[in-house]
Amino acid sequence: MKKERNTLSVSSKGQIVIPRAIREKYRLDKGSKLLIREVKGGILLTPCRPLVEEVKEIARGLEGKWPKNLTSVDIVRRERGKYG
Repeated sequence: MKKERNTLSVSSKGQIVIPRAIREKYRLDKGSKLLIREVKGGILLTPCRPLVEEVKEIARGLEGKWPKNLTSVDIVRRERGKYG
């Protein structure tokens, strides 16, 4: 997949405009939340996903790896405990 290189300008209010093709690809609409992180050499913007999606992803990754008597909620609680 070809990675596009885009140059953005920061407004006097600290705002940027994300190109339409990228907004459409990642389904970013008005009011969408983005997570910003400092990384070596720059910044990284990542779309925030609803908590429900995060929990489902954790559960899928753990499928078949826990005793049958535990629910996915039990597993999520256990996993959260690992990270503080």
